[in-house]
Amino acid sequence: MTLLIIENEPDQAELYRALFGTDHEVVVFPDGARALEYLAEHLDELDALLTDHDLDGPLKGLDVIREARALEFDGTIVMVTSSE
Repeated sequence: MTLLIIENEPDQAELYRALFGTDHEVVVFPDGARALEYLAEHLDELDALLTDHDLDGPLKGLDVIREARALEFDGTIVMVTSSE
């Protein structure tokens, strides 16, 4: 299983790598634009997408989900958020 993670906070990204990286291939991007470029190029290789809700840059988590669906990504999608 290959998991695409979009998380702009380095500590959170490392936490996800630690949680999922032992059993799954994990690809992490800090912003939605670069993640969507990767998704478009590897659409058939990815099984799931996990995105933060509040990303840096113009694309937020909901935008990433909309674009992933427009690319016809049919894997599992999970959106997360956190607060201090």
